[in-house]
Amino acid sequence: MSCGFEHCICLIDNQAWSWGYGGSGCLGHGRYETLTEPKLIIGIKGRATYLEAGGYHNGVVADGLVFTWGRGDVGQLGLGEEEMQKD
Repeated sequence: MSCGFEHCICLIDNQAWSWGYGGSGCLGHGRYETLTEPKLIIGIKGRATYLEAGGYHNGVVADGLVFTWGRGDVGQLGLGEEEMQKD
């Protein structure tokens, strides 16, 4: 389990789940919704083995691939200049 400023993500049976404030897309569900209960992140393909939450962004390693999402306005997602990423 790892927690950002207003959200958490955790691994359950090699799948990533998230909940909390989702205003920056940091929950990874393709919406800016806030969740009070954990929800499976379906966009991650493969067996998740490691995760970390940042302030309003996250990263997950699954089958040797790195997935990132959430607030990326200062390059914290490693995806270039985009300000926000939802998926």
